[in-house]
Amino acid sequence: MTELIDIPIYLDDDEYHAVKEHFHNLGVHYESVPLAWRDSPRSVARRWTVSVPEDHARAAALVVRNVLEIDDPATMEPFSGPCPACGEEVAGALVCPSCEIDFLGEFDEESPIVVFFRRYGAFDDS
Repeated sequence: MTELIDIPIYLDDDEYHAVKEHFHNLGVHYESVPLAWRDSPRSVARRWTVSVPEDHARAAALVVRNVLEIDDPATMEPFSGPCPACGEEVAGALVCPSCEIDFLGEFDEESPIVVFFRRYGAFDDS
């Protein structure tokens, strides 16, 4: 088997189980490690790290991108319309002037997961 590559994002339980199901259906080999994750001083949740062989990295990148619904930051444009968070009418903005929600998404071009997706072709179909 080839060397394992870490997918550079932590998955919560629901995300992990969805990814795992797709991996199983596609025959993607992987290894995972559960981590204790402190969401607050009184709450500990589980997060998962996942590694795949390099020859399965493209399939894994596509699965993770689709399960997490991560858009290609290079295709993101300023938002116009009612803000999905507060309803304020917005015209061509990157951030809602009322509630300050970021319309461009959680990840930018330098985010490790975006770099991973680019390297393994997860945005090639967008």
